[in-house]
Amino acid sequence: MRKIMCSTLILLSLVSMAQAAVPEVQIDTICVTEFPTTSFFVAQEGKNVHVRVIHHNGTKYMPIWNSIVTPNDVAQVQQAAQVLTKLGDQLEFDWDAQGCHAEGHDYFECVGQGKDFVVNGVKVHPWALSATKVSETTMFGNFQKTKISLRLEIEKTNYLISMDYSPKECVSSTEITKK
Repeated sequence: MRKIMCSTLILLSLVSMAQAAVPEVQIDTICVTEFPTTSFFVAQEGKNVHVRVIHHNGTKYMPIWNSIVTPNDVAQVQQAAQVLTKLGDQLEFDWDAQGCHAEGHDYFECVGQGKDFVVNGVKVHPWALSATKVSETTMFGNFQKTKISLRLEIEKTNYLISMDYSPKECVSSTEITKK
């Protein structure tokens, strides 16, 4: 019995050491379109994920909808535009990294743990941030893109800022410093 317990403890120790040796994937992505439109800068710094969103051409061109829009939706889209334009050309806030999971520098999700902030007198609660990989197959070929989606709650209503990027438009900060 003693040999079994000792063997079990050694095995558990080895498994624990092996898990500790695997480095945790860090969120580190910069997504900017070729002609800058809306850019996302997301970087993990220890137990904190810092998020910066810039609408280079102003809030009149920020991407605020991510689905089919029908004539019936126009009023709701206009209402979202009125609220989101109050936030200005740039957003900057933090996320507790405990609410995030990453499988690549630009393939991640953060749900919950967003730190509330106030910008231009508007209280904002970020509740989800994700970078997803999307593949499309058409008669013209296969296309890949990264979709960055930021979900916000303002005055008990949910809003979305979402942008698609080609593979060349998203890099890690380490890729930039290598060049």
